[in-house]
Amino acid sequence: MKANAIFAAVKRYLERAHLEYVSAPIPGGHSIYCSGLSTPGKLKTISQTIETWDTRLVTYANCLIFTSPERIDEMAKFVALANYNLLLGNFDLDVDTGEIRYRHFLDCGGFKTLPLTRLARFLPIPLLMLEQYGDAILSVAFDSADAESALAQAKTNGR
Repeated sequence: MKANAIFAAVKRYLERAHLEYVSAPIPGGHSIYCSGLSTPGKLKTISQTIETWDTRLVTYANCLIFTSPERIDEMAKFVALANYNLLLGNFDLDVDTGEIRYRHFLDCGGFKTLPLTRLARFLPIPLLMLEQYGDAILSVAFDSADAESALAQAKTNGR
C-alpha cells in the first residue's frame, strides 16, 4: 500500500470519527494534524500528528507542555524507564525543547487495503498512552517527582 492510499484511508477514518484535521503534503507522503483532543487526566489537551509516507504510517501524540531545563535529566530517566516495557511505540523527549510525545508506527507494505477497523485500533494508541502516563509526565516536569515513583504511579493507573 502506498502513501496516497494510506492517506485516503486515514482521512476516511477521521471523517467517520468526526475529528477535525488539517493536512499538508510532505516529501513522499502527507502530514495530518489533529489538535484539541482531550484526556480526562491533568494533561487535559493533546494533539496528534499522523504522517503517511512510502508504505508507512506514523502517529505522534504530543503533550502541550515543555519540560524545564532543570528537569530534563529526570524526564529523560522517566522516558527511558517508561519505554523499557512498552510493546507498542515509545515516548520521545526532545532534550533541546523539553517536548514530550508518544510515537507509534505501522508498516502498511503488506496491506492491499487498510481496513478502518485496523485504523480504529492503531490511531488511538498514542493518545491512550498519554492518557495513562500524562499525570506522571506532569509530576516529573513540574512537581519535582522522581522518575521511579512517577512511573510506579502511572503503572497503577493503567487499564
